[in-house]
Amino acid sequence: MGNNLSGTTQLIDLMQQVATSQSLSTQNLQELQTYVQQAQQNLYNDVTGKKDAAMANAYGELKANTNALHGLQYYMKRNVQLNKVQQDIAGTVRAQASAIEEDQNLAKRQNEINEWEAGNKRDTLFVYQMMLAGLSITIILAYLMSIGIIGSYLFYGLVFFVLIIFIFTIVNRAQYTNAIRDRRFWNKRRFPTDTKPINTSLCLDLNSATGVSLTDMSGNGLGLGGRLDMSGNTLGASLESGFNSLMGSISQ
Repeated sequence: MGNNLSGTTQLIDLMQQVATSQSLSTQNLQELQTYVQQAQQNLYNDVTGKKDAAMANAYGELKANTNALHGLQYYMKRNVQLNKVQQDIAGTVRAQASAIEEDQNLAKRQNEINEWEAGNKRDTLFVYQMMLAGLSITIILAYLMSIGIIGSYLFYGLVFFVLIIFIFTIVNRAQYTNAIRDRRFWNKRRFPTDTKPINTSLCLDLNSATGVSLTDMSGNGLGLGGRLDMSGNTLGASLESGFNSLMGSISQ
């Protein structure tokens, strides 16, 4: 509607200008030239005014877009800075978590070392106690031999027996610690890993050996296949035949 009104206004102005030019053409030529110059000046002013307004509008839009781009650039820089700060915080948290984990592992390992050292000291104390007990027994036996209660053969025999027990204990403890005891945990032992698997070829299926199924729990009685004859000794005969078959296969 606004466009139609503007077009109508321009048409009316154009008709007025035509009418004015016709009326002036019949009058003085000087007045016609003055009118034409004034119309050219008005047209020039109108065109330049619209051009300046369009340029100002375009410049304003360009300036607004430039400000928006600058704002987006500032936002991006700020986001980069915030991202860097968050990465620094995350790195600090990861470093703290790694330090805590390392401290836990260190404390755990130190506890294992302390446990091993305490066990080794107890084992050494046990050997010293046995040595003290052996020396005490030897001194007592020497005193009894000196007063004539026991003979020299019995003395040396008992001392040799005590010495054998002491040496056997030391060798046994050393062999257990070096070969069997776990290197990390004092209260654990190592098991060989290169052992051969158990031969299962001699194992018989219980169902085929006894004729009784222990896995079928849907039958009568105790769930032994649901085919037990409760009037006779079928179960005992089946177990006996299965045992005989097993012993026969093992003997073969």
